[in-house]
Amino acid sequence: MSKIEPGSLEELQNWVNSRIETQVPFRICGNGSRFVSTISGNQKDIPGDILSLKKLDGTCFFDPDDMVVGVEAGMSIRTLQGMLAEENMVLPVNPWFPDSCVGSVVACNDYGPNRMDMGGLRDCIIGIEYINGKGELVQAGGKVVKNVSGYDLTRMMLGSQGGLGVITAVNFKVMPRPVEPHGMFGIFRDEAWLSQLKELRKLRIPLNWIQALSTSDSSWVLGMGYSGNKLNRNRIEGEIREVFGNTLNIQPDGKSYSGQIFTPGEQRFTGFLPSIRDAWKMEESHFHVFATLPTEEIFTFPF
Repeated sequence: MSKIEPGSLEELQNWVNSRIETQVPFRICGNGSRFVSTISGNQKDIPGDILSLKKLDGTCFFDPDDMVVGVEAGMSIRTLQGMLAEENMVLPVNPWFPDSCVGSVVACNDYGPNRMDMGGLRDCIIGIEYINGKGELVQAGGKVVKNVSGYDLTRMMLGSQGGLGVITAVNFKVMPRPVEPHGMFGIFRDEAWLSQLKELRKLRIPLNWIQALSTSDSSWVLGMGYSGNKLNRNRIEGEIREVFGNTLNIQPDGKSYSGQIFTPGEQRFTGFLPSIRDAWKMEESHFHVFATLPTEEIFTFPF
């Protein structure tokens, strides 16, 4: 077993074609940020070489005026977001593994806590390039938001996990970065916040994200993010306090709760779970939970 890292699209396509001709299996990965072999950790249990796209990390195009960008599959989400931030833009995707490459995020249909307000990958992907099972280079979608051209192969690749082809490049529509993202946080001794959250949802407040975590002392840390100018934030904060009272408060940057070693106030846009993982010195694979149930089922889930 070996790790293959093609340096160009031509080299990648030739290598994939050689494997198709010899019918030798292989696995696809990007930066290896989420790659887990087996529970036992024995790589020999899984046959085939590893195809890494980390060297295919270039920018195909970036048009800030039209708010569209195209990048190769090996570029990390962190790098892409940094490039967009220079133009005060953002891709509304903040996966749990920020060093994941674009190709793996699309292949796993990953997103993040901002999906509830900004949508997921399905809402921002406009074009894709991949090598199919015949070794052919396929281009679907385009570089513009309004694009109708036959079957929607672009969204078909979402969540395909490498089963339909090797993703080589992806085009996205992006959006302006939220204005002054803020967060309110609180600690609860039981699950009473679930019923309050149901009431809050009925108000249809434009929240960027909601996150909750059970701590070591069986308490719950609840946080919710929002953004906008001061007038808009004051309105949102007032509506939140109508439901939660004074149990939720704005946490200043760099401040933490008594007895807690993480600082949720610093995580205003992506939520506070990554900072907890870092504070607890946990590996990314040790703390990886996604809620994929419908909202109503999440609220009734037996925690």
